Amino acid sequence: MIESLEKDLLEKLRNAIIETGRMIEEDFLSRNFTTETKADGSPVTSTDLKSQDFLIPRIQELFPTAKIISEESNSGEYPKDDLVITIDPLAGTRNFLKSVARFNIMISIIRNGTVIFGTTYNPITNIFDEVENATTENSGMLRTIEKEGVSYNNPIRTVSRKDLKRGYRPIINMLNGEIDFVVYPNDAIYIWDIAPLHGILKSHGGNIYKLDGTEYTYNSISNSGSIVAIADPSKVSEVLRIIKG
Repeated sequence: MIESLEKDLLEKLRNAIIETGRMIEEDFLSRNFTTETKADGSPVTSTDLKSQDFLIPRIQELFPTAKIISEESNSGEYPKDDLVITIDPLAGTRNFLKSVARFNIMISIIRNGTVIFGTTYNPITNIFDEVENATTENSGMLRTIEKEGVSYNNPIRTVSRKDLKRGYRPIINMLNGEIDFVVYPNDAIYIWDIAPLHGILKSHGGNIYKLDGTEYTYNSISNSGSIVAIADPSKVSEVLRIIKG
């Protein structure tokens, strides 16, 4: 997947992300930022906006034909452009506010609706993607996390969000071998949150699927219809059978 992009572009993108991370780290350590509340009740800091304003022109310089969707300045509509780049300039704002070092810059590149690259970066730990022990080995039991309290009647063991490491996203937990699939109900997650993780998942052999078994592609700001992230593509039929009951 990465091979479909020029590696020097990805290296320049990585450097821009690291440079943005230094700004975020400085604000995090100094606590020198302001906070407002968005229309949906979620917090946004001056650091979110500063990170966004720093990243966008640098990404535009690297990918001049791309349309950029950023969490803090999106129109609410998915663009019709062939190349789309999503940015969450500070994913985990609440952790940032609480001085908890579990937040990331998240970026994805989407071509014709299909994710071709995704990454996350924690500026405090200086770690990209947080995948430590990527594995698709079968543990003998399918393990899942069900987002937003959605429950499915099936005999598998459910791993609740409380059981996961604080601040880790479910797909990262899945790639680290803790769970096997993640279910997202309709409209449960925004593109800037899921597409970067989708790209990471694909780079490790997994994927995100619609309930008809086809790869999930992007044509809206939030997911339309339930989707399921699966670490091991050989389990797709089994997982979908369980979900559908």
